[in-house]
Amino acid sequence: MTTPQFALAVRYVRDMPAARRFYVDVLGLKPQREHASFIQFAHFALASDAPLGDDRAAELCWLVDDIDAAWGQLQTQGHVRMPLTDLPFGRIFSIDDADGHPCYVMQWAAARPSTPA
Repeated sequence: MTTPQFALAVRYVRDMPAARRFYVDVLGLKPQREHASFIQFAHFALASDAPLGDDRAAELCWLVDDIDAAWGQLQTQGHVRMPLTDLPFGRIFSIDDADGHPCYVMQWAAARPSTPA
């Protein structure tokens, strides 16, 4: 068997047009494929049909090069669930998407407590 590679995370949404506006217009993601009930981005997708599993949601983190610029731009674009916070692994904040799911935006710390495997 070949080693699995991460494919994508799927976020199930109630309102696809509102979700598209948030992820495309607010976060600036570029769609790779689109259908009325599915939008695929790089390693991430939105779907409005029935989920494959249970409803427990994963924490989705978006990596940026300049967390201060991202915070300045995004803090007024949605409900702030977690303000900009310094943690051992980096700096992170969260705003809610159109369905109320948290979107974590982060920048890795130069010196993280974890080590490469």
